[in-house]
Amino acid sequence: MAVIGKIRKRSGLLVIIIGLALAAFILGDFVRKGPKKGSNIGIIDGEDITYTDFEGKVQKQEEQYKQQSGKDNLTSAEILQIRDVTWTQLLREMIMQKEYDELGITVSPDELFDMVQGKNPHPYIVQNFTDPQTGQFNPATVVQFIKTIDQREPEVKQQWLKIEKAIKTDRLNQKYMNLVSKSYYLPKALAEKELQLRAETVNARVFALNYRTVDDKSVALTDNDYKKYYNEHKYQFDQKDSRGMEYIVFDVLPSQEDKDLIQKQVFEVYENFKKEEDLKNYVNAVSDTKFDSTYHSEKTLSLIIDSVLFKAPVGTIIPPFVENNTWKMAKLMDVQSRPDSIKARHILISYSGSNLNGNIARNKDAAKKTSDSLLAILKKEPQRFQEIILNMSDFPQAKQDTGNLKWMKDGDPNFALFFNKAVTMNNGEFQIVESGLGYHILLATAKTKPIKKIKVAVVERKIEPSNKTFKDMFTKANKFAAENDNETSFNAGVQKQGLNKRQAEYVQKSDMTLPGLESAREIVRWAYNSESEKGKVAMFDLAAENKYVVALLTDIRKKGIAPLDEIKKNIEPLVIRERKAQMLMDKINTAMNSTKEIYSLAGKLNTKVDSLNNLSFYSYNLPLYGPEPDVIGELFTLKKGTLCPPIKGANGVFVAIVDNINKPQSQGDFNMMRMQLSNEYTSKVTNTLFNALEESTKIEDNRLLFY
Repeated sequence: MAVIGKIRKRSGLLVIIIGLALAAFILGDFVRKGPKKGSNIGIIDGEDITYTDFEGKVQKQEEQYKQQSGKDNLTSAEILQIRDVTWTQLLREMIMQKEYDELGITVSPDELFDMVQGKNPHPYIVQNFTDPQTGQFNPATVVQFIKTIDQREPEVKQQWLKIEKAIKTDRLNQKYMNLVSKSYYLPKALAEKELQLRAETVNARVFALNYRTVDDKSVALTDNDYKKYYNEHKYQFDQKDSRGMEYIVFDVLPSQEDKDLIQKQVFEVYENFKKEEDLKNYVNAVSDTKFDSTYHSEKTLSLIIDSVLFKAPVGTIIPPFVENNTWKMAKLMDVQSRPDSIKARHILISYSGSNLNGNIARNKDAAKKTSDSLLAILKKEPQRFQEIILNMSDFPQAKQDTGNLKWMKDGDPNFALFFNKAVTMNNGEFQIVESGLGYHILLATAKTKPIKKIKVAVVERKIEPSNKTFKDMFTKANKFAAENDNETSFNAGVQKQGLNKRQAEYVQKSDMTLPGLESAREIVRWAYNSESEKGKVAMFDLAAENKYVVALLTDIRKKGIAPLDEIKKNIEPLVIRERKAQMLMDKINTAMNSTKEIYSLAGKLNTKVDSLNNLSFYSYNLPLYGPEPDVIGELFTLKKGTLCPPIKGANGVFVAIVDNINKPQSQGDFNMMRMQLSNEYTSKVTNTLFNALEESTKIEDNRLLFY
């Protein structure tokens, strides 16, 4: 209802928008060809990934996600996430398969058999064939499953193939990682040095001239200063593709005229609501939300509805009121004492043409007669329930779950049919329930304590802007975009009109949102379009959020080492710090010409000497001075009793003299240290291995052209 309402309200704009869209489509075909079905969505190491193949994999992932989440429809964010996961999986599979092929790594049929049916089955087998009731793994269950695999449903076969593939992939990866890790060697000398550094400490006297003692304004930077710092630190400026944007959001909010009109309509609906008998259909016809047949417990409804109707008789009506920018009215339809959860079991007797999609020969009449006969038997001999389930139930998982529905929650749409039937049943009672799958013989086994619940008919009408309000804001946003179509005029227009400008830095190709915008995918795609240039301005209609957005593309950052001009402003504080460091080092070196005694030198420089004891090489913070890993490292290179030259640190320039190097007689267990270091290095290698392989693989990702 709400979505239809938005479309209806914007109907006045449709002619304009459709006209512009057609023009863009026709003209666009002359300047560039868009992606077509069958085009490459990417190229991985020279191998084409077509749109058709990729989308097929995505759809399979979507179906699996729907089954796991219990959703019929997915949000655009969920679909994009599934596409990202599918791409990542495909990328990994193709890169790793190339490695396996080049090294001749395989999994033989005998090896796979051993992982499935051997003495030590793969964890995936144990996980999937462990009895959920006993928690025990029975190898005989696996053997029986394999023997009957050809007789099982297609979905079960597909699931088994996925498990087999996962087992083979895991074993291939394990072999590859073992090969890599076993090829890594830690020299004895390196382990001995590491053991020494972990054991030793130093005592030193230190002073520093802090960078804060030099005013930033006194530091004059030249182009050479920037170039020098940039060239020495290029490795720090490696970047991914990203975009920078600034944008203005024009929120479409209901005017007072809109609010008055909606209020008038709501009270007209209310007059009919009070006397309507078929409330379910009426609510579905006039409300922005569908009729809710759920029975609600206390404190699960709107505060106003909850506080009034839980103490009222059936038929009580709450007049229209506003809550969360929405008009609401409600009527109490029923009160029941119901449990929150019910535990039950079932036997399914299906028939040809049902939604089960199985190979069932019997027709619907035969299924009804069979279920009636079984019900009569169970009422006399309830102990035969288990036997009948295993031998006669048509439910696909009957032999695995023995008809166990576990604990069904009140209000769960997946079990509403069974729950509402079981509410009226006693524990141990049998009844027949018909569903799209066939006839179920339902057995209620347990219930939680019943509590008071109510069913309420609620009409909701959101307070939304009218078509006129949309038109007015569209005109305002469109005018701003037309008059401010470059960076200079854009910023001038923002300042002149006192608008709130938002920023989004380092926007990635796959981003769905921007700060303050939940449905910004089209803006991101525009920013990455090959025709979008830095300084370009464009307008967007975010219908899902009732917003118009005018965006300015401020930065286009390409993958690789960022150019100096692109990062010059960002590195300016660091370049200033470098110049300050040189100035302070020159100052210290000049003072050192007249004295090499640390206290005298500190006095000449108007600072004081600090004594620092038991400093460890692996310390990150220098006591009294903060994070100074480079200075600490330098201290461990100094000879005892020798005043060092100035050391450039993170917070200032340091001068130090080492008074003592503490070397304990026992430095620890060498073999243990060597094994620990070897494990650490091996772990780093294996954890970063795929990233290294990905970096060395030529990858062309064209998903942005399609999604």
